[in-house]
Amino acid sequence: MKRSSFEVKNLKRNSLKLSYNSEIMDLRILNFEQTRKDLKASFQRDLLAIHTIRTLDLLEAIQEKLLAQLRERFSIYAPLAARSLEEAGFIEAIHHPKEEALSVALRNEDFTVLESYTVLLKELKKEYDHQFAYLNGLLTVLCPRFTALATPLLAGRLLERAGSLQHLACLPSSTIQVLGAEKSLFRHLKTGSKPPRFGVLFQHPSIANATESEKGKTARKLANKLSIAVKQDYFGEKQ
Repeated sequence: MKRSSFEVKNLKRNSLKLSYNSEIMDLRILNFEQTRKDLKASFQRDLLAIHTIRTLDLLEAIQEKLLAQLRERFSIYAPLAARSLEEAGFIEAIHHPKEEALSVALRNEDFTVLESYTVLLKELKKEYDHQFAYLNGLLTVLCPRFTALATPLLAGRLLERAGSLQHLACLPSSTIQVLGAEKSLFRHLKTGSKPPRFGVLFQHPSIANATESEKGKTARKLANKLSIAVKQDYFGEKQ
C-alpha cells in the first residue's frame, strides 16, 4: 500500500526525533561517566585528614564537658576530691570513694552510674588515641616535613583552616602565621585595632615556651619554616 506524502513526512520526522533523543541519551551517559571519573581523580586524601582533625576536636570537647559534669555529680558526695584531684586521681576516687565531712549519702546504684560514666570517658579517650594515630599516619604520608615541624595536631588544624593541602602550600608564610585568627584580622582591617601575631600557631611548643616579647618573632620564624616545608611536601612531588 502506497503511503501518502504526509505519512512519509511524519515517519521521517519521527525517525529524526528518535535519533535525536537517542543521541541526547548517549551524551548524558557519557557526561555522567566523565563526571564520575573526574570526581574519583580529584579526590585527595587530605580531605580525610581534615575530617579527622574535626573529629579529634569534637571528641576532646565532649570529653571536657563530660568530665566537668562528672565532677559536678561526684561533688555531691565528695566535693573536695571532685574539685581538687587531677583527672586520673579523680577517676580513681570514684571507684574507691572516701566519705568527706560534707558528704551526702548516696546509694549503691548512684555509685554504679558514676562508675559507668568513667567507663564512657575511657572509651572516648581510647577512640581519641585511635583517631590521632590515624591522623598521624595520614599526615606523615601527605606532608612529612610539614608534620614533623608542626606536630600532627597543629599540622591538621592548619590544613583544616586552609581547606586543602594545595591551598595551604600556595599560602604565603604571613597568612599561615595568622590562620585561625581571622576574626582578629578582620577587626584589625576594619577598625585599625592591633593586628594578631598568630592564630593556631600558638599551640606550637616553641611559641608557648617563648617569652611574651618574643612570641611574635618566634611565630614569624616558625611560619616561614612551615611555609617552606609544606611547599617542599606538595610541589616536590609535582616536579
